[in-house]
Amino acid sequence: MDSRVTDDCQDLAALNEGDPDAGRRLYDRHSPLILSLCRSGIPSRSIDDAEEAMQETFLRAFRERRDVTDCRGFRAWICGIARFVCSERRAAWLRRKRDPETGMQNEIRRAPESPSASLERQETSALLSAAIDALPADERLALHLFYIERDPVDAAKRALGVSRPTFYRLVAKARELLAIRLATEGVQR
Repeated sequence: MDSRVTDDCQDLAALNEGDPDAGRRLYDRHSPLILSLCRSGIPSRSIDDAEEAMQETFLRAFRERRDVTDCRGFRAWICGIARFVCSERRAAWLRRKRDPETGMQNEIRRAPESPSASLERQETSALLSAAIDALPADERLALHLFYIERDPVDAAKRALGVSRPTFYRLVAKARELLAIRLATEGVQR
């Protein structure tokens, strides 16, 4: 059995018995993956919004942890919660977008940009997001960890179980694949 699964089972049991460090260990083990899911699952793709969604995911998971019937499926279960949290946030974002009166109250007002500059920025952002989403799972997670985590090597070791050189190879491969994909789409670096 995978050591991560064994650790999840032990930590869930310890958490249910009142060990507060067990929750921290579960969080440390799974937060890089959940942050990556949240980052790609919310419309804004902002790190702050993704971190909020990740925190909400863990709050719900710890609150509902007794619903886990098989500890071996904890990782899949918490990923499902993350996807649900992100879908709620997408729905709220769409509601705000449809109703500009209430939606603008919570957003920072920016200096107006030209329609063509705005459209170009949106198109480039959409192409980049699609290119990131199309990366193989390990390369995508490595790329997210590289740009998000304070200690990406340690986070990659926990999330992917890879060494430092392997992590940097994954990041390099992800960047190479992105460059190729964006070049074929005509996006300038």
